[in-house]
Amino acid sequence: MNDTDLDDFEDLKREDGTPTPADVVTPVSQSYIQLSDAIGSLTPTARCILDELKDWHKRVEKHGSKEIHPSYLLTLDKLPEALGKYTNLGAQGKTENAIHQALRLLLDLDHRGANRVAYVYPYLIKSGNKIASKIALIAPQKESKTDTIPYRQACFRFSQELIKMLLDNRAKKGRNWDETNPGNLLIQKNKDGNPWLYPKLGSLESEINSLVRKGFGNVPYIPMTDFLIDFVNFAKEQNLAISILSDYHIVLDHLELLPDGSFKKLPEVVNQILAQLDALETFTKDYLLKIARESKYEAFIDRVNQYFQDEHFSSVDEKMNPEDRVKRFLSLLESFPFGSQKGNQAQVIRETVDTGMRILKRLTDEKGSVIHRKDDNIYSTVKQTVMSKIPEYTKNNHMLLRISFEDEVANAGITSPEKANEYIKRLKDDVFSEFSYQEDKLPNGKSVFYVVDHGYMAAVIHKLAFESKGNPELKKQLEFAKSINHRLSNPKHPELNNKLRPDAIAKMNAGVKDLEHEEREWEKSQDIKSKFNVVPGVMTFFVSTLVFITAAYYLRSAVPLFFGVPFSVVAGFMAAIFFREKSTEEIREDIKNSGKFGNIGDWGKPSSGSNTLGSSSEEDQPTSQKEEKIANIYRAADNFVFPKRFNKITDKVLDPKSLKSRIYENLDNIKRNNLTLAKEKNDDKVASTVEYAVLQSVATIQIPDEVAVKDMPSTILINRTDLKAALFRGQLADFYRDEMNKKKFDKKLVKYYTFLINTIEMEYYKYLPKKRM
Repeated sequence: MNDTDLDDFEDLKREDGTPTPADVVTPVSQSYIQLSDAIGSLTPTARCILDELKDWHKRVEKHGSKEIHPSYLLTLDKLPEALGKYTNLGAQGKTENAIHQALRLLLDLDHRGANRVAYVYPYLIKSGNKIASKIALIAPQKESKTDTIPYRQACFRFSQELIKMLLDNRAKKGRNWDETNPGNLLIQKNKDGNPWLYPKLGSLESEINSLVRKGFGNVPYIPMTDFLIDFVNFAKEQNLAISILSDYHIVLDHLELLPDGSFKKLPEVVNQILAQLDALETFTKDYLLKIARESKYEAFIDRVNQYFQDEHFSSVDEKMNPEDRVKRFLSLLESFPFGSQKGNQAQVIRETVDTGMRILKRLTDEKGSVIHRKDDNIYSTVKQTVMSKIPEYTKNNHMLLRISFEDEVANAGITSPEKANEYIKRLKDDVFSEFSYQEDKLPNGKSVFYVVDHGYMAAVIHKLAFESKGNPELKKQLEFAKSINHRLSNPKHPELNNKLRPDAIAKMNAGVKDLEHEEREWEKSQDIKSKFNVVPGVMTFFVSTLVFITAAYYLRSAVPLFFGVPFSVVAGFMAAIFFREKSTEEIREDIKNSGKFGNIGDWGKPSSGSNTLGSSSEEDQPTSQKEEKIANIYRAADNFVFPKRFNKITDKVLDPKSLKSRIYENLDNIKRNNLTLAKEKNDDKVASTVEYAVLQSVATIQIPDEVAVKDMPSTILINRTDLKAALFRGQLADFYRDEMNKKKFDKKLVKYYTFLINTIEMEYYKYLPKKRM
């Protein structure tokens, strides 16, 4: 907005020598302009302007356009040329001064527009690379009075695009503040030639007036109240300006940040504070200190001298935090005895200082919003980074991107916990609205998310299917990818695989199906191997058969063969089973049952009796004592794992995964309720012990394989006390019934919910054995 720099203050001078502030204009005009009885008292120039305006409006009417457009209106720069045809006007009546006086009469400025017969309103145009203003003139037309609002609206609507461009450029570039003496912009010479403080010259209103004033050319400036109001209101509506006082606004600038989160340049509100403070300090030296010396206000003089002895802002960090110096200086000004001063000059000085202080106080209050805007800027950067990283990562790697939203926000440098939580939620909403995801709960209760651009879904599944063998992380990603693909396929998402060619999709899907078929065959063979070891079985059969054949040969009898063949078959079968490949769990169970390794805990991990919570060897602790420990631990955890207060009935129904999460979320509370747990520092051990105690003490409903549904819990955990209560069972069954009705077209889910409803309502007693506590 460099074109609006204040470069000419002479036409803003009052009679008393002080310039008119940017906001001192005629009051808001009435809607209508009309010809008055006193039209005969107008100057010849004014009457000629009125006649020319009527002729101009008639030509516009003949043009036939019903819509008002600023280009159809007579503008001030064309007025001297238009007046040239009036021969009854002398050369003196066509000068800029005569035009100015005529406009004052037509606008009735001396009586605040009460009997005006014309209306002026500016509009903006683009002139080369700059933006200029034109001043449109309107007068009564067919009837004696004319509504000015349609003209005002048409001119402003025409200017809106350029206004937004001006404000955007101003927000990016900022004003040309003098770094050494930023207050110079607010100190200008008055009519007497003396430097004077004009605090409101720092406002957006002042910049607007500077721009509009250029449209008057050599004609003395007449402030444009209506345009000023419309401009400021538009800027606030577009969130491009903020209010300091009712007649003082500043541009909402674009904050530029360095990678470490510091400011690349000072924000507008900080520059404004520094400028107002510097200008007030200069004005204090030039005027208040002079008065204080003449009136011998020694206490004030000492305070001023002490204040100016202190070092001024010596670094950017100090400039960014001027609040302490501002507070000290305002306290200094408030101590000045203005009440003791008399005379017009003293009153003007007081009003000037009061205005500057009010602006400075409000600017200092507004500075706090910069930190929030800084965080907003940081969030925008984080969002842009994450949102661009997901499709790029998916396209280049054909894998799911693992994202921790908490880490993304924390790494950006947002320190406020409230803001961080707000931005985490906003970032999740923004990401999930555009991309697909799968949540993965960690043992510590936190979540990470696997996110994918579903436009490449087939390629992701294809790559993971071929590379996940032997890689647990990729195998987990493959399951997540299939789950996401299933959700998007039923019904089909319009953007699913839309970034891949149809022939490539078909080829990759066929490859995945072939691979899955091979894996199923391999799993079958592994399943057989886990049950039978064919080689020892066949060898045993042949050896046993050979023995019986030899016996039959030497005994010369068929009896050994008659009994030997069936025996060989059974022996081979038993050998195949006995020498099968045992799983890790079976080996662990064998070691545990052998009793040779007493320090192997229930989870198959070495643990010492002194460090493992709630466990000791059977030789040292009777069974009843172990059960009592488990019962105590369960009682400590019960109210937190299965809360008494809940929002929905399913809050009291868990699966193994949600059980772990619930335990970790409430681990501190559980430890406080049990002395044994409180002594243990290893949270993972505490959580494992609590999980074991809960599993021993709740009703566990296993979903049969033929009923189980992918992505739905295959094990349900319910507090036995809850399961005994008819009210609880009724509410839970009703919830499952509602869910079943919602998914009534999915046969698998209907079967799943039917099993749960039947179990909860009819067969619940099977899951209520005698209490072990």
